[in-house]
Amino acid sequence: MYVILVHDIERYYREGYRNSDYTHHYIVSFLHIGCNTKIFGIAMTFSVFTDLLGDYFLTLNSLVMSDTSNASKRSLHVISETYDCLFDVVHQINSVFASTLLVLVLNCFVKCTDNFYKIIKGDDSLYWCIYFALWMAVVVMQLLMLVQSVNYPLKQANLYEWLMYKRMKNEPTSSAGPSQTKLTLHLMRRKKAKFDLCGFTTLDNGLLGKISAATLTYSIVLSQLSTYPPVSINMEAEVSAMTKNCSL
Repeated sequence: MYVILVHDIERYYREGYRNSDYTHHYIVSFLHIGCNTKIFGIAMTFSVFTDLLGDYFLTLNSLVMSDTSNASKRSLHVISETYDCLFDVVHQINSVFASTLLVLVLNCFVKCTDNFYKIIKGDDSLYWCIYFALWMAVVVMQLLMLVQSVNYPLKQANLYEWLMYKRMKNEPTSSAGPSQTKLTLHLMRRKKAKFDLCGFTTLDNGLLGKISAATLTYSIVLSQLSTYPPVSINMEAEVSAMTKNCSL
């Protein structure tokens, strides 16, 4: 399914479903942090399908609450496919994105610590380490904004399924168009958890926020350290002075 989603991404981009500047912004961001292909593919897929859902949901309420005998079967079919694809993307994020992101951030902190060690030894510049920490904080905040962008589509997706269920429960099945009835049954047969119950909110509000705060704090500490002049320690002189003091 993941491979299919990535191929869909390429097709959607070729057909111009995305704003080129917005697309380029996130492509550059993810390429710069050196994320593996899985994170990059999930992020792109996620972004595209949320945009498509946003367009579809503009007309969903009228489709759900009115007779759909004249509605396009193709439109309902596309909505159904998009709905399921987004669900798969969300579960990909739950199973892969969070753990991989933690590894990524851990590696960045290790790199920052390594740079800091080189600074103490006098082999590197403190400003490079500050730049790296600030850059990491910005990248994490971009990821946070990307994750938060799905909140509204997810709520609408849950609302849509609820509206479909309400209509089928309160009205005879015959009052709904055949394509609408088929779509509703398809959604109900999936028996998957609601979008907002699959752990995505935790990733949104907790993990990325804390990571962003930590990277910002780290960069601030490094910035404050940069205001102090470098200290050169002559170990032989220190040992000699200590020995002299002890002998006295």
